[in-house]
Amino acid sequence: MGSKKININILLSFLLLLTFMLQPALASNEALIEDYQIQIFTEPDPLVAGKEATIISKILRSKNLLPVKNGQVYLSIENNFRAVKSNDRDFKNLSEYKEAIEADEFGNYELRTIFKKAGPYNIKVTIKGLEGKTLNEPLTAVFAIRVKASVSSGFKLLFFLFTVLIITLIGVYLIYSGNRIPPVKSSSFNLLEIEWLKGLLQSKYIQPVFQIPLLAAFIILLILAF
Repeated sequence: MGSKKININILLSFLLLLTFMLQPALASNEALIEDYQIQIFTEPDPLVAGKEATIISKILRSKNLLPVKNGQVYLSIENNFRAVKSNDRDFKNLSEYKEAIEADEFGNYELRTIFKKAGPYNIKVTIKGLEGKTLNEPLTAVFAIRVKASVSSGFKLLFFLFTVLIITLIGVYLIYSGNRIPPVKSSSFNLLEIEWLKGLLQSKYIQPVFQIPLLAAFIILLILAF
């Protein structure tokens, strides 16, 4: 009985940690420019300073929401506190733009980058051409995003060790309290009357056989989650 309680607590603790650490990706904004709808996605969400991120610009026709392919899409990432002095129409002189690569046939253009500092940023999407044709004037949309500060690895390690300690203490308490409960006499059929089954369940190796693999799997998945 004590072994079942320990295993259930390990599983519940793991699910709680996994829910806390793994968050859904993708948050979006959108803008309408002429006949096109431009959406910006960030992955993961929230963005974290110092970690690789993907900026996804999705371009659709505003009338029927069909994806626009074969585009020349460029992105510029600027800190909100920095004044923008460039003229977007003079696109060829803007060195801070980077080309977003067309990722699929659904109008998604991606750029991978790393935000060095936390804080607010502007993502400028400039479209130089669509469907193989160069536009006379580039289309530009600006989106505001925010980047969170990264959590130090030292804090993660302390959190991990603290979690393992709590689970261990709970397991020790359940084993100790289970040993103090007096056996209940019952007139019903007792499976422990079967000699081979009684010997198996009372073996000192039965708990480690289940606990050690579960603990190993728990530690591996926890490390992967971090």
